[in-house]
Amino acid sequence: MSLNTFMAVLVGFGLFIAAPAFGMVGTLIGLIIMLDNMGNDPCQIGAGLAVALVTTLYGIMLARLVFAPAAAKLQQREEIFRFRNYMIVEGLSMLADGASPRHI
Repeated sequence: MSLNTFMAVLVGFGLFIAAPAFGMVGTLIGLIIMLDNMGNDPCQIGAGLAVALVTTLYGIMLARLVFAPAAAKLQQREEIFRFRNYMIVEGLSMLADGASPRHI
């Protein structure tokens, strides 16, 4: 496994895990805005609630629709690359042992 591909897979899975957490941070910010406006004008509560819900939605959608498929695709490519290299090494070692090319 090459270092670049390994890092790409780690970053992909890291973003998949972290995106909902960033959505939760946005939710907390929206709730703080909402609770800050509760004493002044009740009509201002909606803006904070909207921020809270939209950031939660964005975090979950990014994780499920963007980062999860990207991480799965990177992992699949890495497995194919690893299998191909394994087959090459097996074939070369069988040739070195003097096996018949038909057997390989």
